[in-house]
Amino acid sequence: MKPQSYNVLAKGTLLVADYSRMKTTGRLSFVGRKVHHAPSIEALPVEARGAPVRVRDTTEWTPEPTTVEAWVPLRTPTAVVSADHDDPQQREAGAYYRERIAEGGLWPADAVTAAACGVPFDPTFGDEYPELRPMPAAPAKGKKE
Repeated sequence: MKPQSYNVLAKGTLLVADYSRMKTTGRLSFVGRKVHHAPSIEALPVEARGAPVRVRDTTEWTPEPTTVEAWVPLRTPTAVVSADHDDPQQREAGAYYRERIAEGGLWPADAVTAAACGVPFDPTFGDEYPELRPMPAAPAKGKKE
């Protein structure tokens, strides 16, 4: 059975549009990322340092002159629709995500997603997500290393 969704992680500083979320919220969204708002880059939380940012002049609608948005990677996999989804409208969005995974814009978060997209599965995620790395196997009892 083909997967109805892909499990993915944001990769590096690449931003992949999350069209499903944008359609429902009406706000700019990226797959596997959350946004932090701050009045300046210096005011961003530590976890947002090094993340892609957008600086906006907001004087037209707020008293603050600028807003900084930092798109920080989520630390858990995100599910997006697959190209094999039963709903034809969802299939088109799924094809977009499959292309982003195949091009290296998203990490496949599991072997099933990697296989469905025709890419190798890297369980270390290029060392971007050390907390998700598989635990090393414990040595068998009675054996010395």
